[in-house]
Amino acid sequence: MSWIMAMKQNYSSFRSAMRFKRAIGVAALAAALAACGGGGSNDSVWQFRGINLVSDAPTVQFVIDGAGVETADYGSVTVYHPAHAGSRPLQLAIKNPSDLSGTDQGYTNIGSAVSSDFQGKTNYNLIATGTIDSPHQYLVSGLSSDTVADNQINYQFINAATNTGDVDVLITAPEAGITTAKDLGTVALGAASTATAVTINPAPGVADTDTTTTRTVNITIEIKHAGTTIYQSTALNFAEQNRLLFVIADNFGPADIAPVKVLTVTGTTAQAAAVELDPAGGSELRFGNLSPDGGAMDLRILDNGAADLFAPNVALGQASTYQLKPADTYNTIATPAGNAGSYLFVNNFTTVGARSYTLYAQGDMADLRGLVIADDRRKVPTEAHFRFLHAAPSQGSSSLDVYVTQAGSAFDLTATIPPIPTAAAVAYLGVSGQFALKPGTYDVRLAQAGAKTTVLGPVPLVLTAGMVETVAIDDDSQTGDLTLLPVDDARP
Repeated sequence: MSWIMAMKQNYSSFRSAMRFKRAIGVAALAAALAACGGGGSNDSVWQFRGINLVSDAPTVQFVIDGAGVETADYGSVTVYHPAHAGSRPLQLAIKNPSDLSGTDQGYTNIGSAVSSDFQGKTNYNLIATGTIDSPHQYLVSGLSSDTVADNQINYQFINAATNTGDVDVLITAPEAGITTAKDLGTVALGAASTATAVTINPAPGVADTDTTTTRTVNITIEIKHAGTTIYQSTALNFAEQNRLLFVIADNFGPADIAPVKVLTVTGTTAQAAAVELDPAGGSELRFGNLSPDGGAMDLRILDNGAADLFAPNVALGQASTYQLKPADTYNTIATPAGNAGSYLFVNNFTTVGARSYTLYAQGDMADLRGLVIADDRRKVPTEAHFRFLHAAPSQGSSSLDVYVTQAGSAFDLTATIPPIPTAAAVAYLGVSGQFALKPGTYDVRLAQAGAKTTVLGPVPLVLTAGMVETVAIDDDSQTGDLTLLPVDDARP
């Protein structure tokens, strides 16, 4: 069980308690509403949902009248919640990172509270955008939560792209009769397009009266700004009876990516929105060296028969800078630094637009290889993000348990209730999930998966605010013992 699961276990009691308290709060609200003359259908009740698009934020809490209503991770959406009509202040807050003490660190308000006059029997969506230092609230009303009719979909767009401004939206949906791009008109920043229901035609060979076959539609989205196309999606496939909310948001990543991306919300439950990137944007690539005995290396990329030098003289534990490369298939050659005629390994891989990658030289000289890892470079200024890459050839096929604890805290794998791994059974050449902690110094220990004795540690893990690191588990080039080699992934 990974540490993120372990943290959820430790955190689950807190979450359960919060859900219990929230349930009590909702029940109390329902009782209060009933006392006022009605329940959820009363004209004094409105529904609220939050969407977190703050580009550098951790979990965002949505606060109404000084009380935290719901939370959402970046790119996620909350459920709808009822509230009394009238003028209500809405405030955003960000979750303070854990320090592994087991104590809830709470939330810190960002930006200013914004009051609005909320009317009953209306759905309001608050889209939180911008940055922690400069957050924005876009409040959109009137989004329906009704069930979509059989054989239909309902679609709507919200523009939350703060850095771009007003946009024009066009869609095609051949299975719904939209065979050429339909211009939905201008969607102003902070506004929504008109909700539109369309009927999906049955697939070829399926009778129009067939009620058992699920109909699907392919939707392609084009976004223009000042008459120029700035985003073009691939065909996005959706099943019938979906209520689709497409949220246009600021994009960040490699230098030539589209300025916006689209997040798709299907239905009205709490969920992580699907991210739809324009695949035409470039990718970015760098070269890292994790070979204990390989020495400094150069990486060359074959281009029309020539081996162009891409990253020179990369030493053990180091990585070159990221360089913009078109999304494509690449043939690469690693050589000893300054010796173009001696091949160490050849690697072939394909990059995807708007993504970041590291090609690591990994393994002893006798079994040297290239290992391509996708990188998440988004940083959060209030916390440190890190993950573990098991690249130690001495461990062969053995998986490793990774333990991260407060510095100097007690640690006993033979205890009646032993510690839970931070990252459990990280496979050789595998990568753990990404974790977040409060900046500071922590202890790291390694053990073979399920074992009661450690093979490394404690060794210090120093975390700084805003860092994003891949912590490679490798062999020490001098002693052959296990060691940790942190590699900085953060976007400047």
